[in-house]
Amino acid sequence: MNASFGYIQIASAHQDELRKFVSELDFVAKVEDSDNDTIRISLSEEISASEFNQLCFEKGLVLNHLVKRKESLEEQFLKLTKQ
Repeated sequence: MNASFGYIQIASAHQDELRKFVSELDFVAKVEDSDNDTIRISLSEEISASEFNQLCFEKGLVLNHLVKRKESLEEQFLKLTKQ
């Protein structure tokens, strides 16, 4: 069973650059487009929202949307039953 570290929904004025940057990070398990022109990244390790924001800022990517969430019990159940 894989531990869930939740996900982060993000957006920037430079979505393509942001998507490319986050897809190369070691702690990102999955990158997908989400609602309202945001990118949803599933985490494979724990990272705080402020640490993540700092990483993006250091790469010259200013986020205009950042929400960190844990997966709901339903999402965790669906993920486990798919495996």
